Amino acid sequence: MQNSKLTLNPDGSLSVTVSSDASGREIVARNTGWISEKFDEQEESVKIVTEKYGDITSGFVFWGQKYDLERWIGSYDISIEENTVKVQTPQSGDHLRFLLNQTREAVREAVTTIADSMCATHELTVQQISIRNQQTKWASCSSGHTLNFNLRSAFLPYDHLRYLVAHEVAHTRHPEHSEAFWDLVESMVPEYDQYRGELQMFWYALHRNENWEELLKRA
Repeated sequence: MQNSKLTLNPDGSLSVTVSSDASGREIVARNTGWISEKFDEQEESVKIVTEKYGDITSGFVFWGQKYDLERWIGSYDISIEENTVKVQTPQSGDHLRFLLNQTREAVREAVTTIADSMCATHELTVQQISIRNQQTKWASCSSGHTLNFNLRSAFLPYDHLRYLVAHEVAHTRHPEHSEAFWDLVESMVPEYDQYRGELQMFWYALHRNENWEELLKRA
């Protein structure tokens, strides 16, 4: 049974991987306490973040703000009017794919603007910025000073995005999470500890948002 694996996914669903001689039912039965504990932790996280930032488990959430999502027929265009994001595509167009591509570019533009400012202030260098459909993390820093950001970052409030950028930019100077690394992050985002502590909560909320679930099917 050494290859058996039990995973509580960020959307609250349960995945069970079993070896040839294991029973999924038995594995679940033996771990009901762990499953219940982890599920309750997720639900409590979602409760905390939605009480603070609103019901971000519904609607189309962009930079931490909840919008209604409407599809219109016409030439390709996206506009935000009060609490509504209007996505306009031709009749045969895929409005969610268009929205996904525009969201990806919005993340790229925002990250680039923030990173350029931080690098100029702290004499740091970023070689490349990549926007990816990462499955397990918000962002990462690759060798060669390439910063990778999850397109899901558009779900976060802008202040949380600034922390993510500061975190990865700081890694271009300090690869490890040393004291010097955190000092540099703090110099860029003094309130970083608050935003860092809320990222997992936003991750759970994101994976309970049906609009984002449908959007990411196009990724």
